[in-house]
Amino acid sequence: MEQYSCHYDMNPVVDETCEGMLRNLVRYSDKIIECEHPDYQARAIYFNLATEALNHTIGKGVVECWGTHMIGHELTVFYGYDHGLTLAIILPRFLKKLIPQRKKKLAQMAERVWMVPREGKTDEELAMICIDKCEKWFQSLGLKTHISENGGDDSHFAEIAPRFKTFILGPEKLIGEPEVLEILKGSL
Repeated sequence: MEQYSCHYDMNPVVDETCEGMLRNLVRYSDKIIECEHPDYQARAIYFNLATEALNHTIGKGVVECWGTHMIGHELTVFYGYDHGLTLAIILPRFLKKLIPQRKKKLAQMAERVWMVPREGKTDEELAMICIDKCEKWFQSLGLKTHISENGGDDSHFAEIAPRFKTFILGPEKLIGEPEVLEILKGSL
């Protein structure tokens, strides 16, 4: 999602590849998660998606943002959360902070991945719907998308936020110490 969400109209091939990958990830996720009778085909598709996502071809010719990862790594250090959980916690709040800059792309994602009809909706409304659908999908996978739901509190926020005083996140360079603190508080 971070390879996809931070640029608009840069590379339609990358966009459509990412959108197809995301649609399939959502489509097969309930068959991938541990269950009584594992679905081999669904898991093979998942591993193919994971390989494609990690081989960097979907990042070619586009601006990427790894801000969610950078904040997420801090949650791993201070709270011991695994990597995927930290992304599910941080991504919705991170994207909300950047709606003014990314609303067109998030609106596109709402339409093309979540199949939300555009009719009568602004880009900003579609962006909010997209973020909400992402978070609800994370929750459908059994992830708790708030720090407090995972046994954490705000005791480390004062240590985490200053790490971003000079290390400003995102290609827009808009997520620094105060924004990270807001994201963390929103993630509590």
